[in-house]
Amino acid sequence: MPFEVVLASGFMMATFGAVMGLCLRSDLPQVRRPVVGGAVLCLMPLLYAGLGELLGAASFGVVVLLALTSPWAVARITRWMRVPLVPHETHAAATAPLEEALRRQWQESTRLLDAASTPRERLMVVNVRAEILDDVVRSHGSLPAYLWTTDSGSGGGSRPQPGGG
Repeated sequence: MPFEVVLASGFMMATFGAVMGLCLRSDLPQVRRPVVGGAVLCLMPLLYAGLGELLGAASFGVVVLLALTSPWAVARITRWMRVPLVPHETHAAATAPLEEALRRQWQESTRLLDAASTPRERLMVVNVRAEILDDVVRSHGSLPAYLWTTDSGSGGGSRPQPGGG
């Protein structure tokens, strides 16, 4: 194919994707740059053939593997693979006494804090933990021992113990 035809086809596909991104940006609030994303998305079918020819089949596989193992892709894949709570666990937590419910909330927030990968996620968990602490102090009057220990089996460092341990 002549270079001009390839260039014109690429420009047309990118323009179409950009217009689609522009039209759908209000429906996609989680997408940071919908116009650029739409243009790249529509341009990708044209780039695959050229990239495979330029790099060769094995190198193209390495590029795809690198893209799938990027931190962005791994974070999305692990988020999709998380097992949701089964209904009987949710029911048991909802019907537990107040002290037990607060203890379970604290343990779950500890797990979420350990699993948080971005500062924004950590801040959200810290805000939730502040609310849990307020409820604990209201119900107990003092801080129970489970607030100072960790049940994290991640093998990482432990949280500080009271008394400077």
